[in-house]
Amino acid sequence: MAMNMLEDLPPYPKELNGQERDYLLLQGDIPHIEDEISLDDDGDILDIIRFGFPRHYYERTDFFNEMDNLSFFRRFRLQKNTVLRLVEQLKHQLEFDNSLYNSMSPINQLLTCLRFYACNAY
Repeated sequence: MAMNMLEDLPPYPKELNGQERDYLLLQGDIPHIEDEISLDDDGDILDIIRFGFPRHYYERTDFFNEMDNLSFFRRFRLQKNTVLRLVEQLKHQLEFDNSLYNSMSPINQLLTCLRFYACNAY
């Protein structure tokens, strides 16, 4: 077994002072981080630095329109007409911005809440 972890590291492309090398050891970073980055060019790296990693959006399921009455009742413990009345009463309190790509409609917000109440989990 090696007594000193610093001696076991492969050489780093640039000279590191002791503090930088200790930081790499504590972070668990491998010395040749350039080998782990699978980006095509520097432009991709600059975009990630400026804007962050790209977001991935998915299409939400519209349970209200896709489920029949019995399946809907089993999942949410309420009938569809009851949910519609609840949405009418609560829609002024539920935010919905059409300009945002990932915003949830008021009925989906309510159904998410009801699903949580029905089974105590998402």
